[in-house]
Amino acid sequence: MKQLDKWIEAGIIVRPHGLAGEVIVDVKSDLANLVSDTSVLRATHGEGNERFLTVESMRGHAGRRIFRFSTCDSRDQAELLRSWVLWLSREQVGELEEDRWLVQDILGLDVVTDDGEHLGTLTQVMPQPASDILVVEGNGEEILLPFIKEVVLDVDVSAGRVIVHLIEGMGWGTK
Repeated sequence: MKQLDKWIEAGIIVRPHGLAGEVIVDVKSDLANLVSDTSVLRATHGEGNERFLTVESMRGHAGRRIFRFSTCDSRDQAELLRSWVLWLSREQVGELEEDRWLVQDILGLDVVTDDGEHLGTLTQVMPQPASDILVVEGNGEEILLPFIKEVVLDVDVSAGRVIVHLIEGMGWGTK
């Protein structure tokens, strides 16, 4: 059984934006809708650097988000937050809908076909416009699988596995 982390990585502060203390944040795609105004986020940087930041406002900007934190009102203060990682607690995320998982919870799961063949370990989820792509590493190769219901039959985090169906003619192979 996979142990779920208490903290879920929500994104990373990329750089300051403007002069009033706003920052540009790369928010994890699977958590984008869970971060909102008034969220309190845990922020970490390196070993032992931790603080909590309250989101005062946020808006979209060129595929990223611009955040204003309640304790940051100048570009100099925003610059000090560069490269800090932002986290949500599992309690903030709450219970997920059926057939929805957090990326960090499914990484490391075994990937097995519906015929019982072990393909390898899920090492990455690549967000794509049509569907996310699962990267599976095993037997010295990397297999890319679309995260669609015709291919991904079951995700069982507690059992530590993903069951997939390989559709004939889709050209499974390495990248």
